[in-house]
Amino acid sequence: MHLPTGTTGARRRPATGRDAGTHRARRGPLVLTAALLAALAPAASPAAGAAPPGGTPDAPTPSAATASGRYYVVGPPVGGQREYLYQIAAGTLGDGNRYREIFVLNQGRRQPDGGRLTDPVELRPGWVLALPLDARGPGVRTGPLPTGGAVGAPPAADEPGHPERLVGVAGLAAVALLVATLLRRPARRRRALPAGATRLALDVGRPAPLLPPTPVPPPVPAPLVPAPLVPAPLVPAPLVPAPLVPPTPVPPPPAAGIDGDLDTEVTSAAGTVAVRLPSTVASGGGPAYHVWQLPAQPPPPMRLPVRLGRRQGWALWVDLAGTPDVLTVTGPAGAAGQQARTIAEQVHAAGHTVIVVGDLFGADLPAGWVHRSVFPADVADLPAGPGVLCSAALSGPELAFARQITTLTGHRLVPVVVGRAMRAWWSVTVRPATGGPDAELVDAAAPGGGFPGDGGEP
Repeated sequence: MHLPTGTTGARRRPATGRDAGTHRARRGPLVLTAALLAALAPAASPAAGAAPPGGTPDAPTPSAATASGRYYVVGPPVGGQREYLYQIAAGTLGDGNRYREIFVLNQGRRQPDGGRLTDPVELRPGWVLALPLDARGPGVRTGPLPTGGAVGAPPAADEPGHPERLVGVAGLAAVALLVATLLRRPARRRRALPAGATRLALDVGRPAPLLPPTPVPPPVPAPLVPAPLVPAPLVPAPLVPAPLVPPTPVPPPPAAGIDGDLDTEVTSAAGTVAVRLPSTVASGGGPAYHVWQLPAQPPPPMRLPVRLGRRQGWALWVDLAGTPDVLTVTGPAGAAGQQARTIAEQVHAAGHTVIVVGDLFGADLPAGWVHRSVFPADVADLPAGPGVLCSAALSGPELAFARQITTLTGHRLVPVVVGRAMRAWWSVTVRPATGGPDAELVDAAAPGGGFPGDGGEP
């Protein structure tokens, strides 16, 4: 029995006004949702460029000025001598007179211990000092300047006091919930009609034709591939770390003395040198006129730096510009002359003037040294530049004028008296390394031959 069916495809029903309204009704919530999101987005986040509570967007914080600058941390006292702005400026800027720049950068700023820099002389260990951008040296650190606690952290973005942000967030949440509800609703589908009618034929009593089975090809055996030879991995010998050798500890520098006085002994090429420099701290609380440094370090920033010798792994540097009147170098003639010549050579190597009176160092003087047959008797006979005036023992008017040269030249020219002479405030006494009894160091017959403060004439 055959059931005839139509041979032509059913025509698709055109969209009616009811279908068009359904599409418009479904598109309407989506348009409304987009409009709500566009309206509530500015309320949920602060406007671009808006000022945070309590300030303006362009107002720098106290640490912004030195966020990538340079700074210096004041260290503890070394040898009983604390650090000063003049010394820090000399070591980091190359000129101690620039200490005022460091003072202006840090004046009134709160330090880690709660104190504030109000006096250029008053520094405490642990204070953090901002430095100019051209600061250099081993003590200069780079990076953000550590604050002393005066600058507070900025308020959080979602802290109380911003209700408009809460309203914006709540609005966005409501809109998101509405969109999720609309998207979760299942869409109504219309049953699609077939593109063309299919003729259904039911053949009753007619057997279906028998189709021959599809032949299955025999399986193809896989080729035998020999397994590759994998060499055994090379196991490296275990690495035995070299034993750690602890660094040789460096002893602390020798003590400076009492009230800044320096009374110590060092070793030089001439022998053992006894150094006595009373009141070696500069007037006005400035840096000391002597410093202990490691031998590998460069000369310290001084006007007339001279290295007198070593002790306990440290080198003793002295600024001759701090000499109150004259520097005496006493001891046996050969040892005292060798020590004085070493001092003059260092002054000349630094580019300063060296004047030698008489035959103190012999007739063969290095090139550039100035030779005088007699000791100067007037200020007009003195050189204009800094340096030293080396002479043998003086007495009478020559000694009296020698004591005034340092003051008259503004501590630019320092007399160095060698041999048997009355001791001055600053004195260097040499004992030869060859041993033997020490020679007499002070002429007992000279008037006022005692130490300054011992009743003798200074």
